[in-house]
Amino acid sequence: MSDINAAPAPEHGDNMKVEDLIKVVGPLTAKVDDSDLHEKHLWVGGVNVAKLPKMTSSPLYIMDEEHIRTNLRAWRDNMNAQFERNRVAYAFKAFTCKEMARIVEEEDVSLLVCSGGELAIALAADFPADRIVMHGNNKSDDEIQEAILNGVGTIVVDNLQEVGKLEMYADLFDEEPELLVRIKPGVVADTHTYVQTGEEDSKFGCSIANGDAMEVTKAILDSDCLKLKGFAAHIGSQIFNIEPFDLEIDAVLDFACKIREETGFVADEIDLGGGLGVAYTKDDVPTPVDEFAARIGAHMKEACEQRNFPMPLVAVQPGRSIVANAGITCYRATTIKEVPGLRTFIAVDGGMSDNIRTALYGSKYEAIIANKAGYPRTDVATIVGKHCESGDILIENASLQPYEENDTICIFGTGAYCYTMSSNYNSIGKPGVTFVKDGKYRRVIRPQEIEDILALEVDEPYLQ
Repeated sequence: MSDINAAPAPEHGDNMKVEDLIKVVGPLTAKVDDSDLHEKHLWVGGVNVAKLPKMTSSPLYIMDEEHIRTNLRAWRDNMNAQFERNRVAYAFKAFTCKEMARIVEEEDVSLLVCSGGELAIALAADFPADRIVMHGNNKSDDEIQEAILNGVGTIVVDNLQEVGKLEMYADLFDEEPELLVRIKPGVVADTHTYVQTGEEDSKFGCSIANGDAMEVTKAILDSDCLKLKGFAAHIGSQIFNIEPFDLEIDAVLDFACKIREETGFVADEIDLGGGLGVAYTKDDVPTPVDEFAARIGAHMKEACEQRNFPMPLVAVQPGRSIVANAGITCYRATTIKEVPGLRTFIAVDGGMSDNIRTALYGSKYEAIIANKAGYPRTDVATIVGKHCESGDILIENASLQPYEENDTICIFGTGAYCYTMSSNYNSIGKPGVTFVKDGKYRRVIRPQEIEDILALEVDEPYLQ
């Protein structure tokens, strides 16, 4: 997390050209328009970003639809090139709305949901239930029932208690849900501890080491109304070094071989999860999708041959890598406060309620002033929000163009886990979401008003 009482801010900004910065962290269609010397603005999807919040609302999440579709196709095509049988399931938690589900369906990609709410949104968008994968480490009875009744294609089992619930409702509804068992591969990815998910000390999945994974697997195989397809694992998020995925493949296949030896069951599906990192700053160097797919493709084939194990269907769950850089958040600079000898604060009309990641993970971002995008980022300021928290910091010591009140400040890389983790802290409404494409824009989620927040209030007497 940022330390606001650290050393004084640098005196000068970054010397990287804005156009080069955009290529690293920005949406695919982002560019600086130099056609008018008086308006060197940032454009995304053929739309003037500096003017869009004034025509809609501020703060504002903006999503580049072409970027999203291009990334979905990259995952789909590269997995097809490596595996005869595969499944790419977009992790809906990264950015959730009906329009996103529709785009995923149109691009022939599956959908991964982690709650009853995400499932309801997917179904409301008419997403095919048989192409939905349902995760979750603590599924409620209602969520399990909804998954079975709606014909969700794959349910990922997290623990032994879930097996009992699945069996009860499968028998009640005369259905045979298809399942994967989520196991802990014992792999510690090189990422923030809050987003490591594959180590032994994790709330997710069944431990191989203590026998839980074997017990859960045998319980499913012993059931007359449950169908086991294979195993799932996940080692973490925002991973740059992809070598641990080799270890994950080895761990899952070793367990699958042990299950084959003890029960005769041969797993027909292996889900490796997601976690591929993205560029949030100019210094980040993520692994391209084609390199990742080639790496897991080669290692999976080699590992299966070594173990004399038939090649399974291989599944992945990309989320962040599809939508993070497709999104930007625009704010209005409302207050500028200089603390002599230390720093300058630029307070914007949003903050930690629309992007909690800096406060939660110490995440770093890049920003520009959208209405001055064609100029160098020569200045430095700390961008903060309007919330009553000292930790309400969006970017500490951000390189920016010379700034002033009412500038439109654009933060890159906010397409994943910003809207979906947003809150109503200080009773502030969540921003709206606008998609841009081919010179046009459309709202897909309207901004919350105070009436929306008040609508949840009830005036009831105490009941006995």
